[in-house]
Amino acid sequence: MQHKPDRLGCLIQHLVLVGVVNNTQSLEAIVAREKYSLEEYSLVGESESESENEWEKEAKRDLEILKQRQTDYKELHESGTDVSLLSEAFSNIATNSKTGKLLDLSLEVVIYRENAERRLHPLSGGGWRFIWKSATNTYHTAIRALAASKLPIKKLSIFNDRRLQRCSLGCNELGCIDFEDKGLAISLASLKSLPVSLSDRIIFQSTKDVERSYDPDEVRDRDIPDHRRDRDEIQAETDDEGNFIGLAKLLQLCSQLEDLEIHYYRLRLRLRGTPDPHRERVLQCVAEAGTLPKLKQLELRGVYVREQDLLTFIQRTSVRKLFMYGVIMYRGTFRSTFDYCTSDAAGMEELYFHKLLEGERSFSFGGLGAYHSQPPLIGADPGPRGDTLQREGDEIKEQIIYSFRGDNVPAVITPQDLKRRVPGYREYGPPDEGIT
Repeated sequence: MQHKPDRLGCLIQHLVLVGVVNNTQSLEAIVAREKYSLEEYSLVGESESESENEWEKEAKRDLEILKQRQTDYKELHESGTDVSLLSEAFSNIATNSKTGKLLDLSLEVVIYRENAERRLHPLSGGGWRFIWKSATNTYHTAIRALAASKLPIKKLSIFNDRRLQRCSLGCNELGCIDFEDKGLAISLASLKSLPVSLSDRIIFQSTKDVERSYDPDEVRDRDIPDHRRDRDEIQAETDDEGNFIGLAKLLQLCSQLEDLEIHYYRLRLRLRGTPDPHRERVLQCVAEAGTLPKLKQLELRGVYVREQDLLTFIQRTSVRKLFMYGVIMYRGTFRSTFDYCTSDAAGMEELYFHKLLEGERSFSFGGLGAYHSQPPLIGADPGPRGDTLQREGDEIKEQIIYSFRGDNVPAVITPQDLKRRVPGYREYGPPDEGIT
């Protein structure tokens, strides 16, 4: 059904598409504990009706509501009805709005876990695998609807918001779309801004790992044997080119792109005996892509890079404003990038570098624009340098000075020091228990 141009829905310019996680783990644990308590009460003659209080009844009621929502969504998603309804809405905007396009489409995830009414952000939403699954489904629903409707958009934000810490799209999922679809090409041809948060691909290490949600209230049967998956299978999934090529393919559809933000989130610390996740290959594929847009602004957060890939990417996209937070130089140094950024050829207008690393080594900036973003760790000597460099205007062409920190690291890490590291885990992962 087509809407008239003067209807409210056709005035939409900024749209947030929210994936919903109905996480029943906490409520199931509450009901299970209550059942156990009632069985104890029955042994001393107290009836179930007498012992069950209002709070317990609400937990059961909320649990049923969340389970029904799960069932309803499964039917909607598996039938493709969610895509058809969204594409119809997009088509109406394209046909009847004054501009014929959408200025901003943002993808987000919210969680219902404590009850059926309170929305939680991913950082406090329990099992992270439920969140990643919802992000995957929401992304594919949005992309398929855009392709079907051919709705032009100017900004597409893919789970890249400060409220969405601990929520990203698996790097393999980004490329699991039809890049040859002409409708998608039309929709993204006018894209100016692309903030995207990517993560490692979810790779199951064992048979038990397949079933885990990593929710604090998850009930785990430790009597079930845990069989580790074949290493060759894990290696093949880790090395799969599809894990890394998605962003490069997406950018080739965005010829008008001016503002790109890439955030990277680690799903787990690398364990001894497991394959290298090859995180640096995401930017490598981008740097080696056939065509790239000319960018005005580039922001990298938590991204793993190789020296030549980073330099090539910056040069090929003609970036004028460069921001890097927590970027890890996987191989090589930042020296060539810093020298290029301060050269006349780069024409940089603004630089901001914060807590960069070469391998596992952190370093301090010196000279113009260098400062400490926060007081040093207890017992550390801050020195004259800082973990942050910010420059603009004529200051940009001054050589960037940096040196590695060693003597200024405290010999004993205190609980206060560990607490200060928590924001880094929240921002870049991994989302293991105890971090949130």
